[in-house]
Amino acid sequence: MEFDPVLVHEWLTRTAGRLPDKVALVCDGLRLSYAEIDRRSTQLARGLVRLGVARGDRVVVFMENSAEAVIGIYGILKAGGVFVVAESTSPAFSLRHVLGDSGARALITHVDKAAVVSDALSGGGPDLPVVWAGVQHGGDAGHHPPGSSWEALLEDRGGAIALPRIIDVDLACLIYTSGSTG
Repeated sequence: MEFDPVLVHEWLTRTAGRLPDKVALVCDGLRLSYAEIDRRSTQLARGLVRLGVARGDRVVVFMENSAEAVIGIYGILKAGGVFVVAESTSPAFSLRHVLGDSGARALITHVDKAAVVSDALSGGGPDLPVVWAGVQHGGDAGHHPPGSSWEALLEDRGGAIALPRIIDVDLACLIYTSGSTG
């Protein structure tokens, strides 16, 4: 019997195909189905590829546990990237270390982390694209630090962006820890 490996993000896509309307995530009053998470993560993956993320590139997720964090992780995997979760309460020097040590090619964060991100990227921090979640629509649209808005990356721009072929031996995640057992 031959083993046919299934990649992490493929489980989401398969489940979305079988149970598209089933609620997969409840967070802060938001309820997302498997199909919605699959669709949004695919759109994010295409946006990340447009930003230059390629197979094997590290993408740091620096945000609280949220729907965006879940979609971000799946989107990174679909783009062929390696997700690196940075503790959301990390100070700038710790974030700078994770970004540099991991060789991050992009950062996904929330606008409420702007001060820490700015400090981490200044003074010798890496120069990389930043994707900002939490940008307000309407009157505040476009009022975020330099980088791309989450919403803009999720826009369907027509024309399909080819996502890379990923295989079962490709790295999916790098884990950084403070050393605590908590």
